[in-house]
Amino acid sequence: MLWGFPLAFGVFQRHYSQHLLFRGSQASIPTIGSLAVGLSLLGMPFTNAIALRWPRRRRMMCVIGCGMCIAGLIGASFATKLWELLFWQGAVYGFGWVVCYTPFLFMLNGWFVQRRGLAYGLLFGASGVSGLIIPLWMEWMIERYSFRVALRSYALVTVLVSAPGLYLIRPRPESNGEKSQRSKLGYDTRDLLPYFTNRHFLLLTTALFVQGLGSFIPNIYIPTFAEELGLSSTATSGLLGLISLSQIFGQLWQGWITDRVNIYLPTSASALLPGLAALLLWGPAKSIAYLIPFSMVWGFFSASYSVLFTRMCTFLVETENGSGDPAYNENTIMLLYGFISFERGVSNILGGPISSWLIPLSSPIDVGRYGIGRYAMVINFTVTCMLAGSMAHALSTSRNILARTADTQAPQSGSVRSSPRFLPRTPRPYHDDPRVKNGKMLTFVETGNWSEKAKRRKTTGTGRMRTLKTIPRKAKNGFRIGTPKGARGPGTAA
Repeated sequence: MLWGFPLAFGVFQRHYSQHLLFRGSQASIPTIGSLAVGLSLLGMPFTNAIALRWPRRRRMMCVIGCGMCIAGLIGASFATKLWELLFWQGAVYGFGWVVCYTPFLFMLNGWFVQRRGLAYGLLFGASGVSGLIIPLWMEWMIERYSFRVALRSYALVTVLVSAPGLYLIRPRPESNGEKSQRSKLGYDTRDLLPYFTNRHFLLLTTALFVQGLGSFIPNIYIPTFAEELGLSSTATSGLLGLISLSQIFGQLWQGWITDRVNIYLPTSASALLPGLAALLLWGPAKSIAYLIPFSMVWGFFSASYSVLFTRMCTFLVETENGSGDPAYNENTIMLLYGFISFERGVSNILGGPISSWLIPLSSPIDVGRYGIGRYAMVINFTVTCMLAGSMAHALSTSRNILARTADTQAPQSGSVRSSPRFLPRTPRPYHDDPRVKNGKMLTFVETGNWSEKAKRRKTTGTGRMRTLKTIPRKAKNGFRIGTPKGARGPGTAA
């Protein structure tokens, strides 16, 4: 319910542009939708920090965020000026959404690891289901009553539907060992510094920013564009519903495929194909026959792009830190996700004013021209952003393939191969690492002057105690690690 509402802003955009109260501020109306989406991404680093600092307050954050969204809807229903819509429907709703959404991601990550991409596909697909119904429902409410009644009715339904869901949400229970480990790790934004100095990561963030400038433009202007072609209000709302319907299948496919292939292949396709669709279908559109396939392609690839964020962050953290400590990796993943979301939010907010500036209201409508004349520049801007983002993703992919090729070369005999900065998605086996025995990383043990029969007990990750093996007397000083069979060195594995 909360996520699907911003996807239907195109319906409100068309109505606000024709309303007597807001007719004089048509150039600023698209900023309402881009502000709601942008703030929901801009606030991610701050809500991430709060959720990491106070994990027991995550369910309370969901309730507070949902309450802010409902307050934003009710406040917007009483608006008589444009700045009131910007504040309530844009700022308050967007910030409330991110407060509710962020802790839910932490709880989802706790339940899913191996099939996390598919889990996120199902989560994001739920927003597509609501985005399929909401535009038609809001269009009917606005035409029959007013935008005020539509906003208040949506607030009421949100309370009735979301309240039981918030009650049923539960984080995964943690063992005593996991709680102790999490309390020691905490979070530190300095963990992100190695990523900021890597050219591969910079290409990825460049692609995200450039693509974000044009990603929300069709959701804003497709209803108005279709109305200029002479289509009915039902058909214009149906195009938004078609984008949401395609988004459902696209998010499920994106989540499923990212668990099986290199993450940069779907990211490149999610920018290239929508850009070509905007160039070849939206620009030359003369009837609904062009807009239907465009809406399907755009919804399947571009609208479902956000489902890839978590898998991209997981991939980068795993390749940077290796298998590492799972708790440490989870914290770093969410910090990285917050930074990417912040960057995406900046680009989405900038996309609204830029698109308004590119549409000259004084330009006449000419169905025979590209983009029916008035929308030519904004369509070209969308195409440029998508294709530029695809090119940056392609460069990231090529660098990753080069790193994969270098990593798969045979190591020299007797050497311990050092991993490159970025590995393939599946971590390499540690068969040549002397710290590993029987597929498990051995523990560093401080031997000191222990006797032959001395034994020490150590807490494992599950909270249970295990007894270490007997340590020989001759292993006295420093730290010892186990050595594989046949390797030189005193002592036995701990």
